[in-house]
Amino acid sequence: MDKVKVRFAPSPTGYLHLGGARTALFNWLFARQMKGKFVLRIEDTDKERHQEDKIKQIISSLEWLGMKSDEEIIFQSDNVERHKAATFSLLKQGKAYYDFTPAGETHGYDEAVTTKIKRMNPYRDLPIKTAEVRSLNEPYCIRLKVPVEGQTEFDDMVFGHQVRNYDDIEDLVLIRTNGSPLYNLAVVEDDFTMGITHVIRGQDHLTNTHKQVLLYEMLGYDKPVFAHLPLIFAPGKVKLSKRVHGAISAVDYYRDLGISPRAMLNYLALLGWSPGGNAQYLSLEDLVDKFSFARVNKAPATIMFNEQAENIKKIDPKLLHLSSEHWRKTSIYKLTNYVNLALFSNGSKSSIYDPYTVNLLPLYLPRAKVMGDFVDPIVRIQSRNFSYPEELCTVDNSILSELIRQNINVAKATVSSNNNEGEYFTWIEDNTNHIDRAELHKFVRLILTGAENGPAPAALIAAIGIDSLTDACIKFYREVTGDRD
Repeated sequence: MDKVKVRFAPSPTGYLHLGGARTALFNWLFARQMKGKFVLRIEDTDKERHQEDKIKQIISSLEWLGMKSDEEIIFQSDNVERHKAATFSLLKQGKAYYDFTPAGETHGYDEAVTTKIKRMNPYRDLPIKTAEVRSLNEPYCIRLKVPVEGQTEFDDMVFGHQVRNYDDIEDLVLIRTNGSPLYNLAVVEDDFTMGITHVIRGQDHLTNTHKQVLLYEMLGYDKPVFAHLPLIFAPGKVKLSKRVHGAISAVDYYRDLGISPRAMLNYLALLGWSPGGNAQYLSLEDLVDKFSFARVNKAPATIMFNEQAENIKKIDPKLLHLSSEHWRKTSIYKLTNYVNLALFSNGSKSSIYDPYTVNLLPLYLPRAKVMGDFVDPIVRIQSRNFSYPEELCTVDNSILSELIRQNINVAKATVSSNNNEGEYFTWIEDNTNHIDRAELHKFVRLILTGAENGPAPAALIAAIGIDSLTDACIKFYREVTGDRD
């Protein structure tokens, strides 16, 4: 068998849909498992629907998921002359014909009509020489001359053996009146020229596949192996679509919410495929190792979400759980990089090995579901770029901040930290008896992090040092009192 080569071929008419992302993933997993190649081809021949900015968006979404093309990205529009050459080859062999039917008239091209009507086009058997002369002065399209009798068949890796009679296939257009090639011809010619061995795509392409199998045969090309993936439904058992469900059907929606990209891959893989057993958390290595078309379901998969909720409450709790798991198992280097990118965007500079970030991550990761759950508080702590709640800014609290600062000095002179500066705060807790401990914790957490809830103050100080609390007390006192001395 030839080395496996697959392609993901989106049209640049919108953002990367979850269904498209799953198709790309199954192609990518199969290529990695078989030590083959995964190639991105942009199907941009329909210039009326083509959106240049969507190409960048699709590529960006795939890269976020970790799926890059193993070869230079192919643009279908670059291959138009080759598509035309294949069509004229069919014309010369009598397998296609010029159709001079005026716009608005039909000759039974609807797939629902009978075979007899399908083949009643008066130009179907027009001599080629006559047609070529007329083509010099009259508008025309070029159609495939589908044989009257016969059938297409192929073995699908998911849906099994597929058969369709020729009389169910209309004389499909290969080249439009404006000279541009249509989808079925372009796809067959590109897949053959690129050496694609397996075509893996959505179930909604099954009808097109029969047309393309016929084209492979009439062009004399070896056809690839096909695998069609089950549809993805939204809640309510309706097909997930951009038009109906909007942004929540797009990969970018989940990226912007802060879902782990590895969790997104894990979740997408489980939409219509099962590794066997009860495992839900799957690393990328697990996915590559376990993936098999034998375990892809024929029945539609369902993605859960709640359109009435807000923010992360909209999305499937299963995805949030996977995101939490994957963030916790992400390397400290990558996590630190995420924090530093956010710090840089705030005008701060931080080393990739910043000890504060490295120390703070274990405090926030256990509860983190999305990236903001650990990035946002660490950025606030590092940059100290946050406002205090109005109710916090009282004279009593300014006195408390001074008391804490004085106690820090006493603690540093009294207690041995044993390399854990959180011990200083433990001493302060024990020696500030007239202050309610819960209120003390709340105040310290607010001036250190800008948030009421979070890690215990002793753990925070162990991570960032007692001097950070001193600086926070001074900053708070000055802001409340206006005293800059």
